[in-house]
This record gives sequence, C-alpha cells and structure tokens, in this order.
Amino acid sequence: MAQCSFTWVSHPFGSCTEGDLQLSCNGEVDSVLWSDGHVGFDDQLPPGDYNWQAYHNGQVVQSFPFQMKQLGWGLSVSGSYWQGGGFSISAWAEVGEYTDSAFVSGAYCDDSSIQGPCCHPVDSLTHVRLVQDGVVELAPGDCMGCESLPCYGHTVWFGNVPTGHTYHLRLHDLACGQVVDDTTQIIANSCNNLSLLVETSGTQPGTMQGQVNLLEAVPDTTESYPLHSPVSGIANLYRGLDGWNTADPPISGVSANWAGLDTGYYRVVFTPDAGCNQVTDTVYVSFSTGVNEATMPALVVAPTDDPGQIRVQVRGGVATQVRLFNAMGQELPVRKVAKGLYDIGAVPSGAYLVQVKAGGTVLTTKFLRE
Repeated sequence: MAQCSFTWVSHPFGSCTEGDLQLSCNGEVDSVLWSDGHVGFDDQLPPGDYNWQAYHNGQVVQSFPFQMKQLGWGLSVSGSYWQGGGFSISAWAEVGEYTDSAFVSGAYCDDSSIQGPCCHPVDSLTHVRLVQDGVVELAPGDCMGCESLPCYGHTVWFGNVPTGHTYHLRLHDLACGQVVDDTTQIIANSCNNLSLLVETSGTQPGTMQGQVNLLEAVPDTTESYPLHSPVSGIANLYRGLDGWNTADPPISGVSANWAGLDTGYYRVVFTPDAGCNQVTDTVYVSFSTGVNEATMPALVVAPTDDPGQIRVQVRGGVATQVRLFNAMGQELPVRKVAKGLYDIGAVPSGAYLVQVKAGGTVLTTKFLRE
C-alpha cells in the first residue's frame, strides 16, 4: 500500500509562478524528501518534472514521480463567416494545460478534483475582446459569451463585425492578472463595392428561351482588404423585384448560367465564399425582336481607325453607362467622345471587360486592345 498520496496540487497559473503540493502520509512515514532538496510534507515548485521519496527510519519506503503543470487560458478561433447580415467570428476559451507550447484541454477548474490552478479565475472578471488591426480593442457590441467567462470552457461569438480590417482575439482575466492574445489573424474582407457582370438574352413571351448569365463578380481593389479575382461563391436567381421565388437551384463557382426563362425582371444574388456581404443585381429579360436576333451579339465592342477609341453598340437599346475593367477587376477610365465612341487612350494593351447598362439590362463582353 502507498504510504503517501496527494491531497491537493495547485498548478502555476496567471500571477502565481509556483504551484503548491500537499501530501498526506500514514504513521510509518517520518519524512519526505523532494527532488528540489526540500524536506517536508508540502512544497512549492515552478513548472517541471519532479519526484519525492518517503522515508521511515532512514529507509525509502515510497518513491513517486510527478509533473507540476503550467496552466493558462486557451483561446482559439473556431471560424469566421457571413451570418445574419454581417461578418461573424466564433471562438472557444477555457483553462487548460500548456505542454511543449501547445494548449491541452483539461478539467482543471473542477473543485472536486485534487488538481487545479493556484489562482482561481472569477467568471465576472473574465472577458474576451476583438482587437482591430492589431491596435484597437472593440467594445463587445453584438457578442454572445464575451462577458463572465467560466474557466471550464465557453463559446464566444461576435456578430456584425466591421469589414475591411484584420482582427485577433484577446482575453482579460482580471482576477488572476492574465492577458492572452490568440495570434490567429482573421481578415474581414471588404466587399462593399463588389459588382456583378451579368448579361441577358431575350425571348418571346411564353416560349421560355431567355437566359441570364453571371460572368463574374468583380471586386473593387481600392478597398481595404478586398477580395481578388476570380471570386468564388454561391449564386441564386430570383424572379421579380422582391420575394424569394427561386428561378433555379443555387450554383456554386465563379460564374453561373440560367436558361429556360420567361421575360421579366430577375435578381441575381451572389454570396462570396470568403465571408462577405451578399451582392444583388437586378436584370430584365427582354422581348426578342427578330428571327436573326439569337445569332447576333447583344453587345458589340469594336476598334476604330483611331487606336485610342472603341465603338460600343447595343442591339435594340441605347448604352446609358459604359465601364471598363482589367483582368484584375480594376475599373479603368473611359470617356464618351461621340455617339457610340469612347476614348480609352490611357489604357495599355491587354484583355478587358466592357460592361454596358442599357435600360434595365446589364451587358458584358470581352475586348482585346492591341
């Protein structure tokens, strides 16, 4: 039978750098020698591997190895995503053991155990904050679980986090004097000016031959922490100007095509995979006007005798807005000089996308400037 056993082990935590150990021994043991040289039935030790020996009349009757563990708050990001109309971040916090610089979960806050922290955290004095761009601690705002954290483990969730910034998590334990930063950097991409390049193909009413094509989602690279092309996500097509009458199942990827449509208004709703706000573009599937129309391009962009100009023509409509984008999604200057003629003299050689609005329709085509 063992002559001695631990009655309590308080591991280093927070403001206390040494833990306490207490032994209970039967009457045969008259002294205990700890591996740090201390003699007695209790000891105070920093983190590390140790042992003790129990003696009776100068003879070793028991030897026992043990470990004094370094405890601390573990804080980790569970995920970041778009939820409920805003960017969200979730995390997990609990007191556990540090082993070789890695956090290991453990039930060190259970008062029924013989092991625990030498300083016990107080729920009401423990909270988590988001740190924006490595500098500014944000007020809790839309947050669940940020205040009064129990040390045995709790989920933290931040909602409606401002986009266009980087974030990391910080935990404050005011009772035990511990501040913990999770080094994981979370990027909340800015998608406020994300635009959709959509083209439509008309149909005779009732023949259901109309089409809506999402060519790509174009980010605004001048924003803080923007997305970069190609932007992948989930695209939905809804009938009408409001409501949620789905025209087709959702399509995942960087582009989408919906066919078999009647004339009327439709809404293309695109949700980026990167955790950004949804983007909606309203388009109109118009009446087709001729037998040969299906073989003609809806939008024609052609060079002119002047290498610094292009001619833009829209079938069955008038271009009310002309925009030019490079392969990286950046919008470039384009200036109208006459009916159907646009100056692109400041644009270098390369491949471009020309986006034209004509009435309620948005048309797009590719153009190569030599």
